[in-house]
Amino acid sequence: MKTVLASLLATIVFSGASACADAQVPAAGASAPSLASAALQAPQGSHDRRALDGLWDEHVTLINCASGTPLVTFRATNLFIADGSLVAVNSNPSLLQGATLGTWWRVSRHGAFGAKMRFFRFNPDGSFAGVQQMTRAITVEPDGMTLTGTVSVEIFDVNDNLIQTACATEAGARVS
Repeated sequence: MKTVLASLLATIVFSGASACADAQVPAAGASAPSLASAALQAPQGSHDRRALDGLWDEHVTLINCASGTPLVTFRATNLFIADGSLVAVNSNPSLLQGATLGTWWRVSRHGAFGAKMRFFRFNPDGSFAGVQQMTRAITVEPDGMTLTGTVSVEIFDVNDNLIQTACATEAGARVS
């Protein structure tokens, strides 16, 4: 069981934070704001407080699908890009997986979103092992600064046969 869980964890990557900041060019002679100060500024204007686009720091908990019992928690960073694409990384990097890429969409005006992402899996010898796909149901809270969600994980072999499933929950805070 520990070997299967470790293998599953080594292949799970959640990501996605979106960046939708308006780029501003400083006036002649003015210095550009530092990245640190830019990251600390809250979204301004008519920004939808319940938007998903932006960068998110998350805690993902792999759970037993039947009982909901937590198994292990790890961190992830998600970049949800305004055009509906996403990129993800996590604190369980592995040479046995490729980049995590996906798409996201708004489900309702009340902070509900969906996302689907996937990556290639590799065997220890470097040969192709299949694909892992994650489908997410995400809710951005009314403050626009936190999110929660559920994740369904599907692991496919090289012939696209489903060989394993898993479940997870996620909780995150907006970075920018």
